Amino acid sequence: MLKHKGLIRIFTAGSIDDGKSTLIGRLMYDSNSISNDHLDKLKDSNNEDFIDFSKLTDGLKEEQNNNITIDVAYRYFSSNNYNYILADSPGHFEYMKNMACAVSFSDIGIILIDSQKGFTELCKKHLYISSLFGIKTIVFAVNKMDSINYNEEQFQNIKNEVLEFSKKLNVDNQYFIPTNAITGENIVSGSLNMTWFKGQSIMDLIETKYLSDFMVSSKNDLPLRLPIQNVIEYKNAKYYTGQITSGSIHLGQEISIASSDRKAQGKVQVKSIRLYKTDLPSAFAGQSVTIELSNDNQLNFERGDQITSTSSPPQVSNIIEATILWFSTSPLKIKNEILIKHSTRIIPATVLNINLIELIKSNSSNTKIVNENEVAKVSLKLDKNLVFDSFYDNKKNGTFIIIDKDSKNTVGTGIIR
Repeated sequence: MLKHKGLIRIFTAGSIDDGKSTLIGRLMYDSNSISNDHLDKLKDSNNEDFIDFSKLTDGLKEEQNNNITIDVAYRYFSSNNYNYILADSPGHFEYMKNMACAVSFSDIGIILIDSQKGFTELCKKHLYISSLFGIKTIVFAVNKMDSINYNEEQFQNIKNEVLEFSKKLNVDNQYFIPTNAITGENIVSGSLNMTWFKGQSIMDLIETKYLSDFMVSSKNDLPLRLPIQNVIEYKNAKYYTGQITSGSIHLGQEISIASSDRKAQGKVQVKSIRLYKTDLPSAFAGQSVTIELSNDNQLNFERGDQITSTSSPPQVSNIIEATILWFSTSPLKIKNEILIKHSTRIIPATVLNINLIELIKSNSSNTKIVNENEVAKVSLKLDKNLVFDSFYDNKKNGTFIIIDKDSKNTVGTGIIR
């Protein structure tokens, strides 16, 4: 009988020349996840014994020519226990929006720190962005340990500096591993050069600690949230389609529909659940379904309203307090008009207030303009009520993207506090 494996989603971040792409390549190589054809392409034409692991993830020509990561590259591999999706995200400040995309997708972060450079300002920004987007577990790979002669004291100094900085952040689990990505030390196997380190390799740590420390609450354990994508009326009946973002739904269950029109909220029972052409007794997070409700003819719901649990309803308001990461070269200012894309609804909004966050100091300033790649706390007034949760209670229902009103380009992302 085939064993069902769990899925672990990991992002990596690091500064230029920290060895991030090499670490990922080494991780896949030592776990036997690179095909022979692909492996041949990584070998040096002048020295077949040398394998350039960084080329495994740096797929764009510009990335390979300049030895930097620009776009997010996703790699898939497996161990005996888990399937992995590994996101190699750019660490350079000008590509911070790409990193934010990778972080929002992940459960665990691996942040590289060059043992010679130490805990730089860019590393602090990587850590802050990770915390901002709800990553609770981070593995710090203090890399290139050979360049400091595998010095334990210098490793401990870096570890202490990170721990001091992270006291201000919302990170539950932090692990520190001294590594040498080129030789594979403490990536999958241990290291004979660092016998003073009594911890596990990166792979062993993730494999053995995941269930106890890394596992976040299952989306099925959260309250039901099903944003309505479409309302279909057929033969005097109404059907609601959409993807369940959290929780589960069952035949006969009493549910509520949270609407932008507060007066339209009501409690009804689930009459049928259909997945494509199959009738189901239950459906769960991630499934796209069609729902029929009992006695809903007097209720008027629309796209963007949500089918929810009765015991834990979402919030409904046209004023939201959020933390945003701004992508655009044009700054965001108070009174700017923008579009908010949340679940299945796009709503015009106006910026009421801005407090810029100094990433290194981790506090707010009085600056009222947000420039590209800056983070800020904002107050937004929407033209219509929004159905939402705090990001820290429900990630899927607490995130949104910001769209430029005129160009319709995506100019930022945010979480609702």
